[in-house]
Amino acid sequence: MRWTLKTTVAAAAGLTVLMLALTDGGRVAAQGMKPLLVQIINTAADPVPVVTAVDRVTLRMQGGPPTGVCPDFSREVERIMPNGTLVQSFTVPTGKMLALTDLVGIVRRQTNVPWSAGDVAAITAFFSSPPATAIRAHGRVDAGAVAAEIVSVSIHLESGGVIGQNFPVCLAESIIVENGFKAADLQEALLHGYLIDQ
Repeated sequence: MRWTLKTTVAAAAGLTVLMLALTDGGRVAAQGMKPLLVQIINTAADPVPVVTAVDRVTLRMQGGPPTGVCPDFSREVERIMPNGTLVQSFTVPTGKMLALTDLVGIVRRQTNVPWSAGDVAAITAFFSSPPATAIRAHGRVDAGAVAAEIVSVSIHLESGGVIGQNFPVCLAESIIVENGFKAADLQEALLHGYLIDQ
């Protein structure tokens, strides 16, 4: 057999292809040929913004006795920390603002206060005195709600209602009727939001 330059080059190319196919070299070579689509740089000078679990806030209606941070007609909330512990009578920390995005809850009929289909149940999360509404959830009272004597309410906001630093979050429940309000009882409530710098 006579070796020519063309035969030698073809044989070398064939050996190279065989070597790449039998090792990880082919995969590595192919990866090196792919274009770089995304580059993420996270340095002290140019950090990637991250919302940590500590910045997220989950609040619920406080089950214990009131401490006086909210008006008499309202309910205080406690914070559920990421590790499951509770912080009673939650107040927005100094230097922060709280953006509330979600409010869900159940309103129960108060004894001797009748409901009618067409009424609207509401839970309001507010701060300061006189009350300044941060977020309000509504639920329509229908025939089923009249019979069950409870209404579920909920709201979700993309940006949220903001409560400033050092303000407590307070909850008030009511039934909205055509000519005003009726009293109601708040069975439970849960709020979600996040803390941002003042």
